[in-house]
Amino acid sequence: MGEDSCVLVTSQGGVASTSFIRALEKTMESSSFCINDDADRDGFKHLPPTWYDHNSTHVWREMKRTNVVGHMHRVIVIVGDPIHTIESTYRRFGLKHIDKLMHGASLQKYPRDTTLLDIYQDIADTGTDTTSIVNYVTSWRDASLDTANWPDILLVTEHMLLNSALQYARWIGVDEGDLHNFADMSFDPSLQHETTVSVGNEDLAYKVMEVFKPVFELIYSLNNDELETEEEVTT
Repeated sequence: MGEDSCVLVTSQGGVASTSFIRALEKTMESSSFCINDDADRDGFKHLPPTWYDHNSTHVWREMKRTNVVGHMHRVIVIVGDPIHTIESTYRRFGLKHIDKLMHGASLQKYPRDTTLLDIYQDIADTGTDTTSIVNYVTSWRDASLDTANWPDILLVTEHMLLNSALQYARWIGVDEGDLHNFADMSFDPSLQHETTVSVGNEDLAYKVMEVFKPVFELIYSLNNDELETEEEVTT
């Protein structure tokens, strides 16, 4: 990988992308690639692929941790429970994170006084994901299949990323001498992100879960593929 190459680690939010990016940042002095910012100061961490032109260097000029300006070389997309993303980010940041996802899909942001119940009610009433998590996940999945027009893209869950951190670090191109930054990473089952809709009634929760079914199906498929791979390795 040349020094004009950049790696994007992107996520829908609330799925452990920060810890992995920070580990990558520790390798920057000896690595020959640039990465996006762990605190999203460059604004690249939660955008769908429609915002990127991987053939154009201008996309990467705002990277804060390096002066390197390069082409997107590889992408890791971290996906997870969409209800956890909404509940966790709303609790910590209010509408700030959801606004980022909606902005990425060119959707008008919610008014400042929007409550969590308002968001779920809007999703249930319209039968669409107004937060744009479904758009984020499915558009990255489609980009990963479009190998003629996109670089290497891997979709992973938090479970996959943390339990195979060394493998993904090598895939990105981290030097062997820097792999110790990833050696202690592992998924903590006690922190399993499976969240239920915390407000409203059962009918509302059911309608919301139905809207997010494409995301849940993709997560199940990714985790199931990982389990089958682990079984093949151990037998």
